[in-house]
Amino acid sequence: LRLVQAGEGPDLVVIHGALTDHRDWLGRPLAALAPHFRVTLVDRPGHGGSLRPRFEADAHAQARQIAQGLRAAAIERALVLGHS
Repeated sequence: LRLVQAGEGPDLVVIHGALTDHRDWLGRPLAALAPHFRVTLVDRPGHGGSLRPRFEADAHAQARQIAQGLRAAAIERALVLGHS
């Protein structure tokens, strides 16, 4: 799972929509959020730099994969921001 982090403070996990990747949040959105949060931009499985196991494209499988990636990054509790 590809994660990009910036800033300091409480954890904010940002998940992009269906046809994009973490780059949707670079620039002004990240600049506005990073002074207040440790922002973690997630490339959803199968998007951007994140791989996805074959035949595991449903929302439940993606949620499991994202949760595993966040645990590996030592993010245990976070606000979650997403759009689609």
